[in-house]
Amino acid sequence: MLIILIIVYVTIFLIILLISFWYFINEKMYQRHVDKKTNLFLHAEKEEIKLIGETKTATTKHISFLTKQLKKNKNLQAFDKMISLVHEENAEEAFLYVYSITEVFVNIVKEFYHKATIYQAYFAYLITKYPINLKIEQGKIREFLLEICTSKSIYCRENALYGLAMIGDAKICFEALNALAISGRMTQVKLLTECLIDFKGNNSELLNYLLNNFNNYPRQIKISIIDYARFVSCDSVEEIYEILKKETDEEVLYSCLRYFGKHKYNDALEYIINFGNKALQDECWGFVAVISSVLKLYKYSVSTNFLYKAVICPDWSSRENAAKTLIHFFGKRTLQILSKYQDKYANEMIQYQLNTKDLVKE
Repeated sequence: MLIILIIVYVTIFLIILLISFWYFINEKMYQRHVDKKTNLFLHAEKEEIKLIGETKTATTKHISFLTKQLKKNKNLQAFDKMISLVHEENAEEAFLYVYSITEVFVNIVKEFYHKATIYQAYFAYLITKYPINLKIEQGKIREFLLEICTSKSIYCRENALYGLAMIGDAKICFEALNALAISGRMTQVKLLTECLIDFKGNNSELLNYLLNNFNNYPRQIKISIIDYARFVSCDSVEEIYEILKKETDEEVLYSCLRYFGKHKYNDALEYIINFGNKALQDECWGFVAVISSVLKLYKYSVSTNFLYKAVICPDWSSRENAAKTLIHFFGKRTLQILSKYQDKYANEMIQYQLNTKDLVKE
């Protein structure tokens, strides 16, 4: 019995060893292939860049060569490595080269509809890195990216959205978010917001599309749209104000309030303060904290009554933000102004913020 067990264990060990050796050999062979193809592509690029000139268009021979090569999955990594090497030496040359071979991507994109998601994601990733010639692309790559933006693969979805943002077509980005909303396959709010911020087209046009369709989106997309507006535009204050008054989702409301902490809109001030007073009554400290910070952008004469209440409330974050805003308005006089409340914790918070401010100056 012992001998049988030893034989079984030795057999398993040998099988694992053989598998590991096979994987190691295959990995070495694959890397050797990638290095070989990288050098081939690098040599071809150096020759071709001399011929591109002012036309910014690659030769037919070079287009045919790359189309044939990049249909093969294992050559994509070599091509990407080659472009990265060129970019390190001369970024302008890398951008010009990729722009000139847009026809190659158009030629091979139909192959990727039927490939594994890992290769679809990699193709989309390549599109995110460098600008392409939209006159030659004529929507074919956009159609593919729109197709995979609802893929089961999160990598496909994210790379497709980044690719569409890089292309900068407002209408098709709008369609992509609609498709994403219908599919129910959400991506993280932060990543979706970053995709929108990276949009290379007309931000006002895209925002107009998204805000007009706002009520049809789920929470994640709503938050991303408002955060996108906060980073790129102060022209949407009226639309965001209407959303603030009608929205019921707390996370979306937080985003709306933060928007008005960056883009001043006096017509919203009274509503925001009333919102804050109700939050104080209901002990919704998250809203109190955000509004205490937002009011820094507005007139102290209207904001101070709320801030005096916030700085003596039980919530630490609310007191901290209110203290910072009051110091922004009154400086060191804040301690004297608040002395009438005789609140130990409020005084400590004000003193702490003043000391912090002095240390930063030093």
